[in-house]
Amino acid sequence: MGNSTKELVNAFNLNNYGIDKVNTNFTVEGKKIVSLFASGTNTKEYLRRIGEEIIKQHYSDGTEVVSEYYNLNYFPFVLDANPDKEDLGNGIVKVKLADSTDNGVIRNLKVHFANEFEGAVRSKVAALLQELVGITKEQAYEWVNGTVGTGAIGSPYLYCIAFSNEYLEKRYNSRIFELLKSLYISEFNSRLEACGLKSSDFYEYKDGMLYIKNVSDKVVRSVTEYVKGRVALDFRTPGSVESKVENCKNVLSELILKATGKFVDGYDYDDFTNKNKIKNGHSFALIPFIEENGQLKSLSSRDASKINRGIFNGFHCISDIRGKTANPQFANCKEPVYAFSNKQIAQLLPKIMGSLIAYNQIKGRFEFAVDLGNFKRRSSSRSSSTVTSPLNSPTHAEPPRTPLEQTGARFFESRGDRDSGLGDSPPQLKDSGSSSGGPSSGLTELSSPTQEFPKRSRGEGLERPLRQGSEREEGKGGLFQLVPGEIDSSQSTGDQSQLSLSRSSSISSPIAWDDSTFLNPEVSNEEPKKQQVTKEKEEEKLFKALLYWFNLNNYALDPPHTNFIVKNGKIASLIDDSVDVKEYLEEIIDKTKEEYRVNKEEAYDLNEFPFQFLSNCEKNQETTVVANISRGALLN
Repeated sequence: MGNSTKELVNAFNLNNYGIDKVNTNFTVEGKKIVSLFASGTNTKEYLRRIGEEIIKQHYSDGTEVVSEYYNLNYFPFVLDANPDKEDLGNGIVKVKLADSTDNGVIRNLKVHFANEFEGAVRSKVAALLQELVGITKEQAYEWVNGTVGTGAIGSPYLYCIAFSNEYLEKRYNSRIFELLKSLYISEFNSRLEACGLKSSDFYEYKDGMLYIKNVSDKVVRSVTEYVKGRVALDFRTPGSVESKVENCKNVLSELILKATGKFVDGYDYDDFTNKNKIKNGHSFALIPFIEENGQLKSLSSRDASKINRGIFNGFHCISDIRGKTANPQFANCKEPVYAFSNKQIAQLLPKIMGSLIAYNQIKGRFEFAVDLGNFKRRSSSRSSSTVTSPLNSPTHAEPPRTPLEQTGARFFESRGDRDSGLGDSPPQLKDSGSSSGGPSSGLTELSSPTQEFPKRSRGEGLERPLRQGSEREEGKGGLFQLVPGEIDSSQSTGDQSQLSLSRSSSISSPIAWDDSTFLNPEVSNEEPKKQQVTKEKEEEKLFKALLYWFNLNNYALDPPHTNFIVKNGKIASLIDDSVDVKEYLEEIIDKTKEEYRVNKEEAYDLNEFPFQFLSNCEKNQETTVVANISRGALLN
């Protein structure tokens, strides 16, 4: 039970990274969940705010609905009646918050864990709808939240996820509902696969609903490792843009100071180009710089050794990146350039998030801190704008705790508030009026998938899709668009126009799609390499999206269903060893021809996918390569 709670508490801390005003540093010691605070912190107010944010994030209907899922008489919504406190000196207090073996506490943590996972899926589906259908962000969340809901059903499940066709069928048609449901389940399974899990590890599918299981240690560990990797990628964002990143980098800087006695003056980053590094999941390197004699320089070998040995207990978390990254100033430097890779940062997150909690009076929230003196001085940090880097790079002249460049994707929504300051404790806020409620007995039954769902307020969910090169006009430019169909007056309801799904005549893309550009290995000498790389990425992205839509359309039809993906530049499928591949693919060909009334006069190329597959389909680990990517396949 203890190990289970430790994993859940670790997951709880990491998931809270995505919530603006919540920082948690909980750990399990013996049979207690404990936390470190600055002396004088109002711990009851701290937990009250956490509870409020959880409710706001997961349920917009408030306490009444929340109490069907969480037991509000238990942590993390309330403290033990008389929590033990231990003064550790230097203005730090350890507080025992709750019994880690209590079933009410454990269930609350499991429900929170499942909610965070589901919320990330919901956000990804909304992003895909914007991409594939061409609707706005607000419309996408209306579709998802109007279709996907949860029901409290009691043991042995945490809850169930159900699908209502009412919202979409009123406005469009039943096929749109089936497509969205398929997309949601597909994304749920994709996220589980990314975590190294199977759908059966997390839920049971029956009666058209997903019954969320009482998650195991294996599930919690696997998802937590995945989330750590995603959070670590956020460290390439400037602290001036993202306050959560700034707070975590402040802590990292203070841990480096504690180990080396040297102040970190700024951070730069570089992308890995070394194949072994990339293969093992190292994407970028975060490079700390210190100031010596008016110049910025990388940490020394001795500094790196102290960091690896001291603060992080022998874990090799910082290393020399020379010759392994893109920037020649770092790759070809004569002296060592020590940096944290994103994978190393991921392993440091429990240490960073284990720092004490102090109240930032200016920002009006609780934040991580290592040294309270440094925490108080943050608002008057030194500027290094006049310092000249030994690498002669103007990008190194940055204020402390701010990365010197920014590139790449953001995985969490931006959160505001970028001032700093410290107070002993927040002013006592008026109680929000939310009742603590009683233990939830017999959890409400879900009468039907079409009932009104508890409203989820995750419209701005944790994960955001990769940034696009350019913004689309609202409601336009998706790979497919919803357009008014012919209205049958006998089926019309009020003013609602019946809508049908059709292919858009224009695809939003920075390149023109013609025979000369599609997957053409011969590139004009005048065309820059960078532009060609962009084209290839856009081409692959388009093909992935079209395959996705092909699969979704097939889901709404009778079997056989399809799960085609792009893998290593080929079209592949996840096919079980027990399936006769040739027979399955022939059935797909026949069904596709029948469904789309394909004949020789149609504008299809019957010698290309999905009407022709490789004669010898190669099995590659879990996937089977079934066809080549080509112009003909794209047009089909």
